This record gives sequence, structure tokens and C-alpha cells, in this order.
Amino acid sequence: MPKEKFKTGAVRDRRKGKGRFDLIPIFAEQAEAKVWEEGSYTYGDRNFEKGMPIMRMVDSLKRHINQLVARQTDADHAAHARCNTSMIIQTLAMIELGLLPKE
Repeated sequence: MPKEKFKTGAVRDRRKGKGRFDLIPIFAEQAEAKVWEEGSYTYGDRNFEKGMPIMRMVDSLKRHINQLVARQTDADHAAHARCNTSMIIQTLAMIELGLLPKE
């Protein structure tokens, strides 16, 4: 793969296919991080990685989306929805890698 060359003469591998982490919206990332912090106090760090049914996280995701649509303001429901989406993606990847059972 050709390398990216900068005006200074420095070179780096191309980014294609590696994801663009610099494009992740910072305010969304900060809001989600606060949900993770709250969860760590309640459940412990990375509790979800011990394994739980995907549909349990889907239920929570949908509940928070409904609360967001209903304009409930008792919590940052968009951030909670994003957090549940992250947990689902991570859990599916861990199942695919054989780190968690399919059940």
C-alpha cells in the first residue's frame, strides 16, 4: 500500500480501511463517556463484557430511544442509546472472536 507523504518529508501508512477516529463527534464521545463512568460506579468497569444476552441491550437501547423521542429529560437518553449500541457492537465482536459464547 502506498504511503502518505507530508510536505515536511515525513511518511505514514495510508488510513484507508482503518477507520477515521478523528471524525467521531467529540461531544457525542464525551456524553457517552459520562454514561460509561456512571455505569462503572453502579456495575463495575466493563461489566457487560462478562456477557449478557444481546436482546437485553437492545431492550435498553430501544427504551432510551423512546425516552429521547418522548423528550424525557431525566437522563441523557441519546448518550445512553449510544452506550447500548457500543455494548452491542463490542459484544457481537467478542462473540465473533470466540471470547464470549453465542448465548
